Amino acid sequence: MLNQRIWVADAQTTGLISRVVDDKDLLNKGRVTARTLAESTTIAIAATRQLLLQSFRSESESHLERETRSIAALSAGMECFEGVQPVSERRWPRFYKGAEYC
Repeated sequence: MLNQRIWVADAQTTGLISRVVDDKDLLNKGRVTARTLAESTTIAIAATRQLLLQSFRSESESHLERETRSIAALSAGMECFEGVQPVSERRWPRFYKGAEYC
């Protein structure tokens, strides 16, 4: 708001950014991140996105309630089971993607 510059280390420490990537590595890191997201549970990603968008126009307390309800609902689904079961079976999870499993 005050148009002040912030150092990268400060932005990372405060949680404003999660990681820093060199310019030369940006495209490759972006592709790896996109692949990781594509292979994960789309239901949880969609729920997270929805919560993030709602967070800009809600109070903390009501947002935390929505987040709690979302976690409870997602925990009851098959994607949660598929996220946990592979640990004991020593395999990668296979999340449902429309007409096929990934």
